[in-house]
Amino acid sequence: MQPNRKKIVRVSMINRERAPEDTPQGTRPRSEIDTPIARRFRSILRNLEAEYETEMETDRALIRQAATLTLLAEQLQAQLVRGEPIVPDTISKLTGQLRRVLAELRQRTAEGEPAPPSLHDHLGIHDADDDAGGDED
Repeated sequence: MQPNRKKIVRVSMINRERAPEDTPQGTRPRSEIDTPIARRFRSILRNLEAEYETEMETDRALIRQAATLTLLAEQLQAQLVRGEPIVPDTISKLTGQLRRVLAELRQRTAEGEPAPPSLHDHLGIHDADDDAGGDED
């Protein structure tokens, strides 16, 4: 009978976002597959979730969509750099859709914040400060 030993796995020095080695690959859910593309997707997703803090599931779906579009745009740009043929309209359509999704997220997250003061309010605040200060001559 052989003793139970941990498998020795080489740890990547570049991508340190790997799952713990004690988690067997076969027992992980499909959503946690450990490939470079999956790690990049999770990295983009975490960055977007940190930027657009939200509790609504519809906003989370938009964040996932934005992460997917970002990843696809990055992959197309990498293909272009490698000299592989691509359809030029595809990149512009992807980035346009990404821009619209991010604009929608910005609008939804900004709804909960108070509106910034208008120019008139800002100038009125400074005029009141000048009046309260009195004459300096």
